[in-house]
Amino acid sequence: MIRPAISAMLIVLLAACSSWPSRHQLPELPLLSPASLGQQWQLTQSVSIAPLSAATDNRQPQTLLAAWSVTEERLDLAGLTLMGQTLLTLSYDGDNFSESTSPLLPDEVSGRDILTQIQLAYWPVDVIQKALAGSDWTLEATGDRILYLGQKPALTIAIADGNKTDTPLESITITNHLMHYQLQIQTLTREKLNRAESP
Repeated sequence: MIRPAISAMLIVLLAACSSWPSRHQLPELPLLSPASLGQQWQLTQSVSIAPLSAATDNRQPQTLLAAWSVTEERLDLAGLTLMGQTLLTLSYDGDNFSESTSPLLPDEVSGRDILTQIQLAYWPVDVIQKALAGSDWTLEATGDRILYLGQKPALTIAIADGNKTDTPLESITITNHLMHYQLQIQTLTREKLNRAESP
């Protein structure tokens, strides 16, 4: 079954508030084909971000919305403010990646990174591990999904219900160990798509 998403908005949320740290220059993660997920879904999610050092950091959590869908043919995502303003749109068909971003977002925002992080949360573990083989990245999933850069944990994806994968409206905590922030993600709606319903 499908795994809950990172909701991909972590880079967007960082960029939406200029006081957040900039992106690290990291080895590139591969994009996986939409069809390799093996399922078709449409989701809307609320995403909030806060620094890990909340006790000593007075920055307030930032919240926005992510709406995305995946079919055998393509993966599409839109990032929105709570007022409904579009911050970016992304699309990937397994060969071609395209993005459109709002002038509100700095050049450092990487739509490609957003999609790779969605896939780290949702795509089957064996598909991800095969794609990462021979790279600087490894993924372990004995409980939470943990992405390593070399021997160092880079990203942890934890699901509130104990990592069950059939919860329709899951709550997720994403910890970015490299950039020192944490995401709280709540799925608001999730619909399984038939081929005829695909966007």
